[in-house]
Amino acid sequence: RVVALNGRLSLAMTTLRDLERGEELTFDYNAVTESLNEYRFAVCLCGHQKCRGSFLHFATADCYQQVLSRNSPIAVRFANL
Repeated sequence: RVVALNGRLSLAMTTLRDLERGEELTFDYNAVTESLNEYRFAVCLCGHQKCRGSFLHFATADCYQQVLSRNSPIAVRFANL
């Protein structure tokens, strides 16, 4: 989430559990590409057992529009332009 800290906007990340000092963290940006070539080269090297193997999601243009329509109202999308 975004928070104001000393008059500046910052990203704040919270966890569902306590972390050990020095524990490696990962973050899923939920980035999407319509390029199969870009997707094939977006190999994740984290090594986690449950990793999907890529730091990108692949979606066709139609599929991507369906996700946007379902998850982001039109007013929000126009506000982000």
